Amino acid sequence: MSPRTRTLGVAVTLLALAAAPQARAQQPVYYGNEAAMTGASGMALYRGADAAFYNPAGLAGLKRTKIEVSGTAFVLRVRDYGGLVEANLPSGRYAPDVRSVEVTPVPGALVFTRGVHPKVTLALGIFVTSADQFQGASTLNRTEFYNGENLTFVQRAVFKHQHQTYHMGPVVGWQVTPRLRLGWSLLLLYRTTHRHLSLVVDARNDETGVDRLQQSSTFDYEEETTLFGGRLVMGLQWELARGWHLGLVARSPSLSFRQVGETTQLVTSSQASPGTEPFSLLTLDTPEKASASGKMAEPAEFVLGLGYRHPRFWIGAEGELRLGVTNRDLLLDEKLQWNVRVGGRVWLKRTLSLGFGGFSDRS
Repeated sequence: MSPRTRTLGVAVTLLALAAAPQARAQQPVYYGNEAAMTGASGMALYRGADAAFYNPAGLAGLKRTKIEVSGTAFVLRVRDYGGLVEANLPSGRYAPDVRSVEVTPVPGALVFTRGVHPKVTLALGIFVTSADQFQGASTLNRTEFYNGENLTFVQRAVFKHQHQTYHMGPVVGWQVTPRLRLGWSLLLLYRTTHRHLSLVVDARNDETGVDRLQQSSTFDYEEETTLFGGRLVMGLQWELARGWHLGLVARSPSLSFRQVGETTQLVTSSQASPGTEPFSLLTLDTPEKASASGKMAEPAEFVLGLGYRHPRFWIGAEGELRLGVTNRDLLLDEKLQWNVRVGGRVWLKRTLSLGFGGFSDRS
């Protein structure tokens, strides 16, 4: 393979990597005091603002009017960016070792509840279900022996990513019987995303007495997107026997109905080598956003939980299944995932309790 072909191959590989769908990582954010105390493990038992998000059936029969605000003040994230940018060189494949430790503030939720009937409660909730930002840079500098010459290869990558996802909308809880509660919510989806990736690749021969060879490529990608959509949530809480409660929640896929924003891509490539004509390339693209109408923006989710309530304590366990979704127009590539949670709360005194919880956080 000629040096020119190899250089263009590197540029195309980096372009495909940057434009490929990327999974959106989740993080634990708790919507309510009890959920924060117990690792969000009690959706079969929650009966307050926590229920507006985790299981709308838990709102049924509440008569008080109140506003609750909750949030996760800080999240510690340890990241490994190895493999985000790779170089496939004659001596092997290399991924710069890039790591970071970040402390990130994350907002939470605002819930307004009001009882309109002894068996019916209405609520309005605003939930920040995902919020993240990170940035970093990596440099790879190597000497490669290629076609009988020593070439200095340099690759520099700078990247930045920010996104926030909000779910907001009305919630209804209905107490069918003293032991059976049902709930529904219609949550609108609002997501903003900003991505930027800049890459520079350079290979040259600087040895004295050797005809000079130089090849360079740059790639700059920037995207700003706002997405609108919605999903339906249905929940159930059922006391099977004295103290034993079953919980079930089904969240439909979020269907998008509008996507606005702008994407720009700049690619340049040049080559100067002995015995050939100099070569250069420059392309600037501003592709229009694909139509998002009726497309899946978030996969369906199902949660099954079991809890036991005692006058002095409660304990709960649940499992969650999140289906996969792949959508290149919305830059989504998420695999099927499952998570489990277990936790509880113990009242040491009437005004003092201790909570505990353990959970997986696969994403």
